[in-house]
Amino acid sequence: MIQKDYNFLIYLFLITINFSCEDPINIELEPENSRLIVQALIKVDINKEFTDSQILFTTTADFFFQDRLEQASVENVVLENISTGEVVYYEGVTFNSSGIQLPISSNGTQIQDSRIATSFFTHPNATFKLSFSHQNKYYEALSTFAPSSPINFEQTTIVSPLERELTVRFQDIPNEENYYILEFDGRNYFPVSDQFFEDNEAIITINRNLDDSNDSSTEAVRNIGADVNLFNYFNSLLDQSDQEGPFEQLPSVTVRGNIYSIINNNPTTDPNDFVLGYFSISQIYRDEVEIE
Repeated sequence: MIQKDYNFLIYLFLITINFSCEDPINIELEPENSRLIVQALIKVDINKEFTDSQILFTTTADFFFQDRLEQASVENVVLENISTGEVVYYEGVTFNSSGIQLPISSNGTQIQDSRIATSFFTHPNATFKLSFSHQNKYYEALSTFAPSSPINFEQTTIVSPLERELTVRFQDIPNEENYYILEFDGRNYFPVSDQFFEDNEAIITINRNLDDSNDSSTEAVRNIGADVNLFNYFNSLLDQSDQEGPFEQLPSVTVRGNIYSIINNNPTTDPNDFVLGYFSISQIYRDEVEIE
């Protein structure tokens, strides 16, 4: 008898919940402006004649679609080597709505298959400027060529049937303060400062979990050159994005990059007038390992 009463009380409680949930609930939220995102991390392999230099412009959506990015409408996208006076002009991709802008012409630099001649980026001590317009505002970002170092990637230890230890090694660029971004398979990033191995070899180990002990796969790593600002930007961004990569997941707290709204030839001082993303010109070296 006690058991029957107990079940009956639960049944009544569930009926009450079901009926109460039928009433509509209206939630009023403050409107939130979308935020422009610029993916302009140009990675230069000096051993190749041409460099993939596409730039992606997207915007964040409203509160109920925070994980969705939408194409941004931009105009007058220009990449300039200030030191040489070379200018590359961009145009949006027309066959889809991805927000991708590709180099289409220049005042002297060779462009092939929507890629820019690598020599455009490797002029010594050059400064580069990215500029564009969005919603009647003009934006600029500056960068210099950040060198990197050749890299070696190998499997060093079988930790367990489902875990492997991988080791990255590279020689620090001597006689200067250096920063690097290790990019694993294009999805996980690890900022590195030479503070603890200056002018020596860097040795960095990571553990890789396998789904099955019989799994075998190839994993690649790229060593991306960086300056202190890009290093700090990645550290801040990864703190917010839970190691999902710099632009694959929006951070819960916005992280300002190096792209500024320009008013009267000066960067705006308005703390709310900024875009997400970063512009950089970085040398890369790549290696891969077969995980067994």
